[in-house]
Amino acid sequence: MTDEKEKKWNSVAKLSVVLETGERQCQTRDDRDDHIDVVVTIRPTDKDGNPVTDKGEIQASRVKLIDYVSELFIKTELSKDSWYCLGGELYGREVSGLFRVKYKVFHPQSVSLRGKSFGALVSPPAGGDVYSSLNGTYHSSVLIVPYRQ
Repeated sequence: MTDEKEKKWNSVAKLSVVLETGERQCQTRDDRDDHIDVVVTIRPTDKDGNPVTDKGEIQASRVKLIDYVSELFIKTELSKDSWYCLGGELYGREVSGLFRVKYKVFHPQSVSLRGKSFGALVSPPAGGDVYSSLNGTYHSSVLIVPYRQ
């Protein structure tokens, strides 16, 4: 059964994906443990389109990183051969109805892999997934390119 609080969060009026630096692309350093911080910003709304500003109603687990083109989820466990992410925690404070979820993105150790564009999927409790992807409602993404010597 859906909690009464969760019913308030129905959709999003803003969905953006940026690096923690505010930039849209970067290249990793030559360090196998290196990660890049990616921040997904959302403005949750209720069924009437009004902002939901109570942090207690926002679940970071409902915001996922995805491949911008294929819309497939980014792995959330250690992988030597593919991109993966850890985290997914609310980050910073709510400002003007905006909430941020931060992920640590790790690049594959295989140097043959190309860069990847990351988007986001938001699944509000009331249903109706919202995508920031090539074919989504929003088109915000970041590009991360692995270091090559």
